[in-house]
Amino acid sequence: MECGSHGPEDKQYGPVFLRYECIKLDALCSHGNSTGWRDADQSRVDTLTALFLGGLFERGVACCVQILDKEDPPGQKLIDDGVSTVKALKICAKEREKNDEATPSGEVWPECLVSVFRTGLHVRVVAYSNDDRESREAWNTAKHDEERNSVRWSTLYRAAKGMHPTVQDELKQYPDLKGAYLWDNPYLIQSPTHAHLVLSPYSAVNALRILAERMAIEIEPFSAKRFEDDICKPMKIVERWEALMKQMYGHAAGESLALERLVGSLMTWSWLQAVMRCGFDLHEMKTTPSRLLKNLFGKAYGLPPPSRLPSEEKTCHQAKGEKKHAESKKKAEEESKSQAKGEDQWQN
Repeated sequence: MECGSHGPEDKQYGPVFLRYECIKLDALCSHGNSTGWRDADQSRVDTLTALFLGGLFERGVACCVQILDKEDPPGQKLIDDGVSTVKALKICAKEREKNDEATPSGEVWPECLVSVFRTGLHVRVVAYSNDDRESREAWNTAKHDEERNSVRWSTLYRAAKGMHPTVQDELKQYPDLKGAYLWDNPYLIQSPTHAHLVLSPYSAVNALRILAERMAIEIEPFSAKRFEDDICKPMKIVERWEALMKQMYGHAAGESLALERLVGSLMTWSWLQAVMRCGFDLHEMKTTPSRLLKNLFGKAYGLPPPSRLPSEEKTCHQAKGEKKHAESKKKAEEESKSQAKGEDQWQN
C-alpha cells in the first residue's frame, strides 16, 4: 500500500440516489415495522390530511417522499422517508372515493391531489449499503437535525444504537459534536459490512478525545473525513497490531509492560500521524503485521523486536519452572517453620 492511501473501501452509509419514479399510492407500503425510518405520528398525519384537503399539497408544505428500491412480501415498495405524507394522501384518496365531486368541506378537489390519485406520486428512489431500519433511523435522525442546524445530544444518543454504552457515555461530553462525525464513520458505528473496522470502546473513547483536542487547537475546521482518516484509521491499526502481537507471542506480549506503555503512547495524535505516514492496508493486516510496522513499533520503549521475543512454548515452559521453584521454596519454608516449632516444644 502506498504512503498516504486511505483505509476502508469506498462506502456510504447515507442513501445513494438511484432515480425518480412515479408510483401509485396503493403500491406504497405505509404500515408495518419495515417501512419508514420511524413510526408515523398520527397527529402529524391528521395535520397533513387537513392541509392536503385544503389544497396545500406541494404548496408551502414539504411533501418529498423517498422510497427504497425494495419491496415487502406483498409486493409494495418500502418507504424510507415520508410515511406520514403517504398515509395522509391515502386518507384523502378514500375521501374522494366517497365523493369525487367535492372534498369533505364542500370544496372542489384540488387538481394537485387528483393528479396523484390518477397517475401516482412522484418519489425519489434510493439505496443504502445497509438498509435495515435501525441503521436508517440513525442516519435520518442525524440528517433531519443537521438540516435544522441543531444536533442535540438527546438525538445523538437515541440514534447511537450501534455504539457501545461506554462510547455513548463519552459522547455526552461533546453536546455540540455534529452527527457527520459519527454516522458515516465505520470505525464508530456498527455495521454488518464493516464490523471488522469498529474500534474497541477504549480506542473509540480515545479517538473522540483526540478529536476534541484537535478541534480546540487547530485554526482550520477539523473535518469528519480527517477524523476518520487521521485518527480513527491509525487507531484501528494500532489496535490490530497489539492483538497480532499477543496472538503471535502469547504471554510474552500479553504480560509485557513495555507493550502496554507503547500502545498507550501510540494512541496519541503525533504517533497516530507517524503510523499513517508509513502506509498500511487494514485489510491485509489479518494474520501478520507488515515488516515496516514491526520495525516502527519494535524500536520504541524498549520493546524487543519480534525475533528476540521467546516463543509461546518457551514462555510456558519458563512459567512452569518458576511456579515449581516457588512451590518448592514455599514447602521448604513451611518445613523449616515446622521443625523450629518442634524444637521449641522439645526444649520446653
